Amino acid sequence: QDPQDPQDPQDNVFYLSPGAGADTNSGAANAPWATFDRAWQSLQPGDKLVLQDGIYTEALHPLVSGTAGNPVTISAENDGQVIIEAANEPAIHVANRNYLTIEGIAARTSGDTNTVVVGGHDGPDWSDRTTGITLRRVSALGSSPHINSAAFQVARAKQVLLEDVWSFGFARNTMLVYGSENVTVRRAVIRWDGWWGDAYKPNDPRVGLSVYNTRNSLFENVIVLDGGKQGADTHGERVALAISGNHNGETAPFDDSSNNRFYGVILLNNVGAGVNAESGGDTLSDNTFENLISWDNSGLGFNVNRNSNGTTLLHGTIGHNRHGVRFNNYNNVVNNTLKSTLVMGNRKAEDEGEQSFGMIDGANNTDNDYNNVFDHLHDYRKYAMAPGPNSLSAPLALDHLLTIPMGTANQGAAHDGGVIGATVVTRMIDGHASSQALWPYPNEDRIKSEMCESATLELLDRSGDNSAAWCESGQSLSEYIWEYLGYACPGSYCTSP
Repeated sequence: QDPQDPQDPQDNVFYLSPGAGADTNSGAANAPWATFDRAWQSLQPGDKLVLQDGIYTEALHPLVSGTAGNPVTISAENDGQVIIEAANEPAIHVANRNYLTIEGIAARTSGDTNTVVVGGHDGPDWSDRTTGITLRRVSALGSSPHINSAAFQVARAKQVLLEDVWSFGFARNTMLVYGSENVTVRRAVIRWDGWWGDAYKPNDPRVGLSVYNTRNSLFENVIVLDGGKQGADTHGERVALAISGNHNGETAPFDDSSNNRFYGVILLNNVGAGVNAESGGDTLSDNTFENLISWDNSGLGFNVNRNSNGTTLLHGTIGHNRHGVRFNNYNNVVNNTLKSTLVMGNRKAEDEGEQSFGMIDGANNTDNDYNNVFDHLHDYRKYAMAPGPNSLSAPLALDHLLTIPMGTANQGAAHDGGVIGATVVTRMIDGHASSQALWPYPNEDRIKSEMCESATLELLDRSGDNSAAWCESGQSLSEYIWEYLGYACPGSYCTSP
């Protein structure tokens, strides 16, 4: 490349334009290419492909790979101004490629298909598994109400990072991590809008975030909110966050989901359960939740149902659900832990004339202590879920879901000397609370513009008694969550510094 020639791309940066490009161009900013196919002919490890603003009707299906130290980067020149609209295929599909970074794109598709897919081939061989894929500031709008589908899917992959992403629309699973290992989902906003499954299995579960046959993965500051009612005439179970396993042949290398960690997750105003951990395959082992908020969901707040060994919930806030916490009394629901968790006001079952419980069907060997449980028709039922010696039943009023008020009995009463209940105010990074503020939530203006766009809500039939509460509120995402209980957002959490 001649540094004096303005037509030559510089520093291994190339450009693509959906309107002004031509494949006979040099790929420079003022002479962009027109198609992804042309880009794959030139890109090498360490190169960057910049997508100029516009709507691309060619699917992004990379045919190149980077290396561990030199990924190929594909990014929007202006975040959110690049829209990929594919027909009857995923808008973004990374298949059997390695070390790619994709940033700033809004993905859409038409027809019954997944929208964003990162994955590899079936079978137990991990030697050439899709690896080293990063997606940042990428959104996925699902359009698949009839078949088994996911708007955002990672399947049979490892070392994948989804950071500052959001997913919504029609799909059985709004975000699915399946048959994978060492996946990190950090700061994702997820809304399940509807799925009928009439061309598949209409009574199968439908889920906001599904962690299925997946191991050793990390989920930080994920928000699942405002689940829809579409498909309610079926018997499919609804879950905001499901951890599951099954014997699915060679479609996944594992038959369980184990050693997954969930930090600072918020499950708010969804149809069905907040969390459900259950396996029809091998036993789920050692899945951990810390600082989990499961609030105002129509099912159980936190449910460990069968084949789950070593599920741990620490510093949770589980409130205003149908019931509170359940570690089911199956023989193989063992070695589980419930500590330092606030379980309050889970009374939605009373709306249907049933009794509401704080903790039900407790597995006999659950380590249950240092919790505060109150304001249910019955706080405890059956087996060993009666409070441990250091537990409380001390009513308190919350101003905000994300913090526990000072001056209450919860302060200093946790198993680790901290607070009983969840605190979600800083960004979690690799399992640790960072010094970075989580609020205002990153990219919330763009998230709202896409998830609450009026034509999209109309397409998804999110109106009337099926409306999306956040979008109807007119609030920012941060305001909606901080002010959910009716009190003003404190400090600078809802305003940019």
